[in-house]
Amino acid sequence: MPTATPIEIMETEVVHIKGAEEGKTVYIVAGVHGDEIAAWYAGRLLRGATIKAGELYVVAPANANGAKNRTRYVTGKQDMNRSFPGDPEGNEAERIANAIYSDIERVQPYMVFDLHEAIIYTEGRDFLGSNLIYTKLGDIEDLFYDMFFASEEGTLCSNPYTINGPGPNGSINQTVSNTLDIPTITVETFRGFDIVRRVHDQLDIVQYTLKYLELR
Repeated sequence: MPTATPIEIMETEVVHIKGAEEGKTVYIVAGVHGDEIAAWYAGRLLRGATIKAGELYVVAPANANGAKNRTRYVTGKQDMNRSFPGDPEGNEAERIANAIYSDIERVQPYMVFDLHEAIIYTEGRDFLGSNLIYTKLGDIEDLFYDMFFASEEGTLCSNPYTINGPGPNGSINQTVSNTLDIPTITVETFRGFDIVRRVHDQLDIVQYTLKYLELR
C-alpha cells in the first residue's frame, strides 16, 4: 500500500509505493508550477499506482499553494522551478524546492520525472509544445530515445514529441542532473490540447517507463 510522508511545507507530501520484488526506483515530481494542471492531475492519479517491483515516489502537486490558486508561482512571483536546490531558510519557493531536492538526494532514485505543461504561444516566451527535456541522460539514454521514437511512430502518446535541453538554471531538471548526477526527464504537455488528452499523455509516458524498467 502507498505511504505518504509530509515534506512539512504548505501541504506538500511524498507518496511512497513499493513493489514486492527488487527493482529500480523512480521519483516523480508533478506540478512544480501550480497552473499546469494536467501535470499534477496525472501525479495525483499516480499516487494510487501499483507496481510489481522497485519503488515509486510521487510528489503531487509539488506546488500545493499554486495548484490551489491555479498560478505558476508558490506565492507572489516566487518560481519554484528557478529555485533549486533551494534553501531551508529561504522564501517559500526555496524552502519547498530544498525539501524536494533533499528528499531526492536521500532516496537516490535511478531517475526523476518532472511533469509540466507548455504554454500556448505567447510573445516573448519560448514555445515548447509537446516536449521532452533533458540535461544529462546517463544510463537512461536508450529509454529516452526509445520513448521519443515511440511517440514519433504513434505508439506512445496522442502526438509526436520533440526534444529540448538542457533544463533552465534553477530548474529541478538541470539541478538534479548536474549536482546529484541523477538523470531527469521533464515532460511538457501542450496546453492547447484538451485536458483529458494531456493527462493521458502524462500517464502514458510514465507507464511506458515503468514497464520499460520492469517495475510493472
